[in-house]
Amino acid sequence: ILLDEFEKAHSEVFQRFLQLFDEGLLMNGASETINLRNSIVILTSNFGARLLSAGKLGFGPSSSADEQEFRIREEMVQFFTPEFINRIDAVTFFKPLTKGVLREIAYRRVQEVFRREGLINRGIEVEVDEAVIDWVVEYGYSERYGARYLSRQIEKTITYPLAQQLIRNDPPAGSILRLFVHNERVASALVLPPRTEESGSSEPSTILPGSEDRPPLRLTWAVLRDGIGEVKKQVETVESSRDIQLARGKLHALLQDMSSPTFWDDPILVQPNLAAIGRLSRRVELIDGLRRNLDELLDLMEEAGFRGTDELKEATLRYRYLMRELPRAETELLFSDIRGCYLLIQPRGRRTAARQWAADIAVMYSEWAKRRGLTASVIAEEPQPQTNGGIWVRIEGQGLVELLHGEAGVHRLVQPDEGNKGKRTVVQARVAVYPQLEEAAIVVEDDNVQITTSEISDVGILLKSLTVKACITLRDEDRFIYLVSDQMPKDLITEGMAILAAQRNLDINPASGSHNPANIVRSYIRYGTTYVEDMATNIRSDNLVAVLNGDIDSFLEERLRSHTPKDKAMDHTEEEMMNELQQ
Repeated sequence: ILLDEFEKAHSEVFQRFLQLFDEGLLMNGASETINLRNSIVILTSNFGARLLSAGKLGFGPSSSADEQEFRIREEMVQFFTPEFINRIDAVTFFKPLTKGVLREIAYRRVQEVFRREGLINRGIEVEVDEAVIDWVVEYGYSERYGARYLSRQIEKTITYPLAQQLIRNDPPAGSILRLFVHNERVASALVLPPRTEESGSSEPSTILPGSEDRPPLRLTWAVLRDGIGEVKKQVETVESSRDIQLARGKLHALLQDMSSPTFWDDPILVQPNLAAIGRLSRRVELIDGLRRNLDELLDLMEEAGFRGTDELKEATLRYRYLMRELPRAETELLFSDIRGCYLLIQPRGRRTAARQWAADIAVMYSEWAKRRGLTASVIAEEPQPQTNGGIWVRIEGQGLVELLHGEAGVHRLVQPDEGNKGKRTVVQARVAVYPQLEEAAIVVEDDNVQITTSEISDVGILLKSLTVKACITLRDEDRFIYLVSDQMPKDLITEGMAILAAQRNLDINPASGSHNPANIVRSYIRYGTTYVEDMATNIRSDNLVAVLNGDIDSFLEERLRSHTPKDKAMDHTEEEMMNELQQ
């Protein structure tokens, strides 16, 4: 637990922490005891920086590091009470950053600038002379202000010139932006890629958004005139297909509520409403940015009497912007802002083998999430599948419902039958995808909920120790969920309520998740040869082990490109699958 700049807190706060630092327990304002005995508490302070800025220590050749630490410790003892000081196990002093260390920091920060989305999407390389790093360190070094001052210098001397070059020139892919020191200042230069023109070629052909080619390096009024209609059509299609007008209406209503005094009265609703405003604003601003550039381009095209070089350059900038940003906006708007999803993996068929197969599928998604830097947790595992249970996995991350939408359905494993040599057996696991809703959408009337919990002692496959069983029922909807886990009862009930809300949301809004019981997603073959075949995309992988270890991006990306599953995935009927299970 990090308590940053602790000395700035009120003195009463120091006293509240005495019990925590002594016994590892903290009594909060609701008379609840918080157990922090397994925590490490780190306090940071700016005592040394304050003394340095006040000039009390006289940092320099005449002041050794030991003398500096002694003065800072003396100041700390005067500031805090003795009983507080006695509860601190150790004190670490950080000395001012040297220029050598700052140079390493500067180099790392500059690399972060180059990894920004605007440069990567444009396919532009950036070259920085070593002298630029030296210049940034020389003029960005401050013993008093440290690394933050250095970051500001990098923004001013590197980021701003790069941005100006991009705005002024809109360079094509393959261009190189060079930064160098000239006349004691950081300067920038743009190197365009070599142009290759076929002999005898006439005007460049029209390049439209969504095509794999980039627009020609030199646009003419004829090219712009031919392409503007398609550009306008695509902007309108994206706006209508992604319900931007509806989002704009919701945003307007929320902003109206925000301006009223009662908006801030209910702390429980404030944060979800602010989050909704942020999400809706991003969606609306994406389209508004396209609309503004489209309108300005149309205005330029209509001014038939003014078609000079400056007007053509301005029109070209707008046109290139639209062709570059349209596909990106369409992809970004494809994903919702739901914060994560729940996966239910249910075993079908032979109980022992099916349970193990369901666990293998759960591990596959958990490993996939880990590869992407997401958080995945197995929250419940039902050891007796006859209760319509299974393995529940929660994955945190934006846009996961859309990304994993096509994973809903049956995953079938074909493998040798251990009891009958030379024969095969088919095991199936069914996957459902549910959205993880905001807390405000999970609220349910207390008299409509029936909750029963009990202690058990069982063993699962992924959760080795199953200790709690919970059943949550919504009376008026005849809806229930049955969970078995190793969590605390209170936490398990919270998860159960969230899952019930997600299931109810899927019934009301089918587009928010996916539950296709008759859809075969993939076949995993361990009989004879080993391979994986994705039914929706026709992609086949010969590396079954890698797929079960989370390497499923090729399936997800291809499905995302096609947006909708192919009919082949629907060819298998429920009756055919039951026949497979009975073989």
